Amino acid sequence: MIIIKINLFKKIKFKNLANSINFKLIAVVVVIVSISFFSLVYILNLQISRELKAETHYSNLKLAESLAREVDKFLAASEKSLNRVAADYGIRSNNQVSLVAKRKFQEELENYQYFQTMFYLSKSGNFTVVSKSKTKISQVKGAQTWLDQAQKSQKEASFWTAAHLDLSNQQYTISLIKPVFDYSNKFIGIIGANLDTVNLSQIIKWELGKQGYVYLIAGDGKMIAHTRTELLQQRLSLADYLDLQKLFQTDKIVKFNYQNQSMLASHKNLARIPGAVIVQLPEKQAYQLINKLKQLIIVSGLVILLILIILLFTYIRYSLVKPILSLEKKLQQVEQGNFEVEFNLARQDELGVLAVGFNNLMQKLRLLITNLDNLSVEIDLSSSSIKQSALEITTSTADNQTVFSQVKSGAKFQADNINQVHQKIKNLASYIADLQTAKQNLTKSSAKMNQNTEKGRLSSSDVKEQMLKIKEKISQIADDIKDLNILSENIDAIIDIINSISQQTNLLALNASIEAARAGQAGRGFSVVAEEIRGLAEESKNSAAQIANLIKQIKKGTEQASKNMEFGKSELNIGLEKVSANAAIFLQIKNSLNEVNNSVIKSGELAKNIDQNTKDILNNMNNIAAISQENTSLAAVAEAKGSHQLAEAKGIKEQSENLQDIIAKLQNVLTRL
Repeated sequence: MIIIKINLFKKIKFKNLANSINFKLIAVVVVIVSISFFSLVYILNLQISRELKAETHYSNLKLAESLAREVDKFLAASEKSLNRVAADYGIRSNNQVSLVAKRKFQEELENYQYFQTMFYLSKSGNFTVVSKSKTKISQVKGAQTWLDQAQKSQKEASFWTAAHLDLSNQQYTISLIKPVFDYSNKFIGIIGANLDTVNLSQIIKWELGKQGYVYLIAGDGKMIAHTRTELLQQRLSLADYLDLQKLFQTDKIVKFNYQNQSMLASHKNLARIPGAVIVQLPEKQAYQLINKLKQLIIVSGLVILLILIILLFTYIRYSLVKPILSLEKKLQQVEQGNFEVEFNLARQDELGVLAVGFNNLMQKLRLLITNLDNLSVEIDLSSSSIKQSALEITTSTADNQTVFSQVKSGAKFQADNINQVHQKIKNLASYIADLQTAKQNLTKSSAKMNQNTEKGRLSSSDVKEQMLKIKEKISQIADDIKDLNILSENIDAIIDIINSISQQTNLLALNASIEAARAGQAGRGFSVVAEEIRGLAEESKNSAAQIANLIKQIKKGTEQASKNMEFGKSELNIGLEKVSANAAIFLQIKNSLNEVNNSVIKSGELAKNIDQNTKDILNNMNNIAAISQENTSLAAVAEAKGSHQLAEAKGIKEQSENLQDIIAKLQNVLTRL
């Protein structure tokens, strides 16, 4: 129970604190100052970070340039050393070159620290190799390729090779190759040397913190020197981590990821070989100073922020909050009924004006309370009188309202009946109008039917005349067919005669042939004529047979045509009878249509008279409906005014009662004041 009370007390205290002006003031000051402070810190931090990053890159770039110069000096000295060996008389004289080269290589390796291995390869393929490791070596990988390259170029200038594994196959190195010519300028071989990457690593050795490195890469990214020489045996290549083409084309700092760690690299390209000196730092280490400076700025800013907040709060509390709290206490006294209080504040600012206004307000409140006390008594007397009058008006208005309601109901019933009759008469007028329209359409249709009937009758007469003409032509064709049939029979007789002549001619030709045979050689000419005559007789016989067949077909066709003509004449007679009957029917239809037209004309006149009477009735009904509607409207207006008057009377009564309640409350307030 005690814990619950404590928690409740804490909630109430916190709620009061959150609503207090002190809390709000602190919150506003903290927010404004914090926003200003953090904006300033962000701008400073951004600017300082940008400047420090630029300075870091500039320092690394300068370091890379300085080391690149040292590396170029080392490479130049290496070239000078190899050129000195290649210019030796004993080698160029091409007399015991291997012994001379071996002696010169040993002197060079002992006196100078440029090379790890030196070798001579003759044009014939003889190798002479000397190494600091004292290991016996018979050949150098890639030397044959370099020999071919020098022999093709036929130039005395030395050249640097690409990165390759050294003789131990444990790390990368590069070689310097010098073509050798004898005193007659004849190519005899090459002298080469592998750089001493340990000494080269000592040149670029530089302390860059725990994880900062300086290393040298060849043009293909392979690492040939490093501040930590043990890392060379890992045979690292920077091409595995970033784009070398972009690296060599820019002088800006490059960011890449190495072993899950972000690295920053600045570089300087070398002048004598394809490659560059790389200064590499972890991003965290490079920007470690920036982070420390950020922390310092934030801590200092927080301290300054806290001091500013305290000073601002103290000033605002004593200059603004304290007078407002004093005014709050004065208002609490007024709330308790003490209107004699005054707020005295000798200041010329807005709070001073507020104090003067408060005192003037209290003076006017005291005067107002006195006037309200006197006025409430007078209003109470007037309210009682108004209430009595409103009660009388309400009673009278209710009686009038009943009468108006009855008048309105009667007028409404009458108007409804008139509207129903008016609507039925309108419907009747509509039916009559439709009847007149139908009559007009029927008249037009009847006239068209008369015209069509007359046309049909005339057409029947024309058809009958045409059919008579056809019948006459058919009779003539039938007579012609009979004549043709007679001619065909005559042609048959002629064909019989032709056949008889053909048979006799054939017999005569046969007899002539017999006689010609008896005559011998003298009758051969007559025999030929007899054969020709017999041939003609056979052709005549065949032609007569063909003509006979044709005549039979013609006779058969004419007989069938004769039958068809007879059938057509009988059908034509039937058609003439039907056309005559149709003409009589058309005449009857025309007479019937004339009678229908007369009846339609009479019905149209009757419908016109009925329509005129209906219009007169409609005008009278409209007048009656208008009068009835006016009566209904007047009754509705009277009822509405009665209702309004009754409502106003009730409102006056209610307002008088409310006024009495207000007066009672006002008197109660004045009593409390």
